[in-house]
Amino acid sequence: MFRGIQCKILSLAVIIGLLPGMVGITLTYLGGTHLLKNSIGTNFHEIARKESEYMRRVIEKEIDEVHSLAISPFIRKYVEDENLKYNSKGNEEIIGEINSIENIWPRLKENSPILRNIMNNEVAEYIKEYKKREGEEYAEIFITDAKGAVIAATNKTSDYFQADERWWEEAYNNGKGGIYLSDVDYDESAKVFSLDFCLPIMDKSNKKVIGIIKVVTDIRHLFSGIINVNIGKTGHSDLVSSDGTVIIDAISPPLSWKISEGLISKITASRGGWTMDKDEHGISAIIGFSPVEWGGKFTSSSLGGKNWYIFVRQDLSEAYTPIIGLVWKVSLVGILLIGIFTLVALSMARQIAQPLSILQNGVELIGQGKFDYRLEIKTKDEIGDLANSINRMAEELENRTSELEFQRGELEETKNYLKNILEHSADIVITTDLNGNIVEFNKAAEEILEYSKEEVIGKPAGEFYLNKSERKNIMEIVNKNGRVNNYETTFKTKNGRVLYISLTLSQLKDNSGKIIGTVGISRDVTAKKNLDQMKLDFMYMLTHDIKSPLSILLGLSTMILDGKFGSVDDKFIEPLRSIYSSGRKISSLVDNCLTSALIETGKLNLEMKPVKVDVVLNSIIKLMNLQAEKKGITIKSDVQKSFPEIMADEIYLDRVFINLLSNAIKYTPDGGEIKVKGQIMDGRIKPHKKYVEISFTDTGIGISEEDIAGLFNKYKRAKGAGRIEGTGLGLFIVKSIIDLHDGEVDLKSKVGEGSTFTIKLPLKKPRG
Repeated sequence: MFRGIQCKILSLAVIIGLLPGMVGITLTYLGGTHLLKNSIGTNFHEIARKESEYMRRVIEKEIDEVHSLAISPFIRKYVEDENLKYNSKGNEEIIGEINSIENIWPRLKENSPILRNIMNNEVAEYIKEYKKREGEEYAEIFITDAKGAVIAATNKTSDYFQADERWWEEAYNNGKGGIYLSDVDYDESAKVFSLDFCLPIMDKSNKKVIGIIKVVTDIRHLFSGIINVNIGKTGHSDLVSSDGTVIIDAISPPLSWKISEGLISKITASRGGWTMDKDEHGISAIIGFSPVEWGGKFTSSSLGGKNWYIFVRQDLSEAYTPIIGLVWKVSLVGILLIGIFTLVALSMARQIAQPLSILQNGVELIGQGKFDYRLEIKTKDEIGDLANSINRMAEELENRTSELEFQRGELEETKNYLKNILEHSADIVITTDLNGNIVEFNKAAEEILEYSKEEVIGKPAGEFYLNKSERKNIMEIVNKNGRVNNYETTFKTKNGRVLYISLTLSQLKDNSGKIIGTVGISRDVTAKKNLDQMKLDFMYMLTHDIKSPLSILLGLSTMILDGKFGSVDDKFIEPLRSIYSSGRKISSLVDNCLTSALIETGKLNLEMKPVKVDVVLNSIIKLMNLQAEKKGITIKSDVQKSFPEIMADEIYLDRVFINLLSNAIKYTPDGGEIKVKGQIMDGRIKPHKKYVEISFTDTGIGISEEDIAGLFNKYKRAKGAGRIEGTGLGLFIVKSIIDLHDGEVDLKSKVGEGSTFTIKLPLKKPRG
């Protein structure tokens, strides 16, 4: 009977506490989601608007850069000269010559006279150098004459005759000229998803088209600002065409999917805003959008006649995370109220049926093994006698099991301690059995990898790796060495996010030393990787913005000094040399900053090709003579003739030679001397029997022994440098580049007498 009374009282308390809680949770969720949707949608629209403005600036900037090439006097003169070959020929003869080359064009080799004339002329070399400076953003550059024939190119084009192509006709515009941007598509010639910038080359009067320049850009680099937008775990931005094609995003390959017709219709009918819709997987998302406004800079048929839109989206489940957290808080308050009502009701029930309840509960507890429990019944009747008998029995059982309980408590304490460490670790902790199947999966793993423990227990641990076979390679190392430390790999979450992981994996052994599985601790380093990428993106942008106008300045000053525009008055020679020298210093500083950032982030990738070191070195010496002559310094070259080719990155090898010669000139007093010596040495450098040795000896201020030790560290400068300008990056970059070539750098110096920097590069023969 007392059980029924207790149940009724408890049920009433639960109902009184539960109903207000449910109403509060419902109102909180409905009101909160409405406000949250409006706030997030408005914010996403603003982000999309800013991204669309950024996209407009990117396109306009690229147009301006291609235009700077198109108006270059150097390029214009070359195109004019190429067009002169048509003056003495009739139209039929011209067409016949072009068709004859077009017919044999696919079979031409790079060493053929026709291709050499197109790819190795002075303009071709100029645009090759321009493409190299721009980095991976530019995939291909070529120039045609007024008839549509290719006259200069960075690489072999798919066709010789281009006048029958849509892009050429749009840029030519019946001889008037026009700026044309292609639709985004896969370029078979350049092997990239490209956006082509096609501009006319006008005559001096700017009234007649004399040629066309086409620049093929890689959209994955051009639109990196779109790809790198991340909001939470699922939020990202898309560049979408008005036909619904997703041009590029952070997840899928370019042009690989389309948004729904209903969504694109809604978007194109508006000037920007936000909406809710489902993606291709049926997942609901909040989407902010904004059109890209061009302002009429190019022809109306550009971009395939389509408009572009920026999407900023996030899964609705993630967007609702704050309100769900609030709902949980309200729920906890409700649970607390229910608990209070329950305690009050329980007290009343005990007062009503106290003797029977105590006896029943006591017997049940003792029967469950709680032998330390004692019945507190002091009545002088049969119930009191029964309670005393039960207490004596419990005491006897307690004495017999005390030792066992003590041992069990110690084991439980140890178990709980280890479990708390596992569950409260901020890193992913996963243990596996000998078959590689998951045994333990902590809370951090659930939160980061987005799988529940129930979903993964008993499943192979290798399923989390982006590269499924990588687990096998890691286990080979673990089986050999017992563990692997800070191994960098990539995991894929349940929702498809890619995480950069630093993994430490060890063998797990029992008390006897028998291997029973593995324990792995994984740290999410995605944020650090993204920060490194942001740093590189900033450096790329800064380098791009500075070096584009700087290259034009350097090119023009060099052409003037070389007499390309006629003789130069003597009074202008020194100012022009100063302009060139200052420009080189700025260019070198920008290059050093970018290279340093690439080294720090581990993304300095060398393009190893056969290189003639003596040719490269002599070219740099000739280049630096201009700077040396200004201080009256003599550069003496003793470079062994006919060096064999070695495998090296010519661009970064240039950087090493320029940095060392520049330092020698900078720290050598006026009228001093610099000796450059290059030779093939017998001996051993690392695993190689022969090596190239190049030394740079100056008569400068010298370096003390205490400064030499750390001189190749970043931002380290000798104390004797005084007010001599410098950043402390040059020697750090030299050492890093030579290390990547498996080479060595040596320094010998004496204060007041000068220094000798020696570079040793292994003589690796080209394959073939």
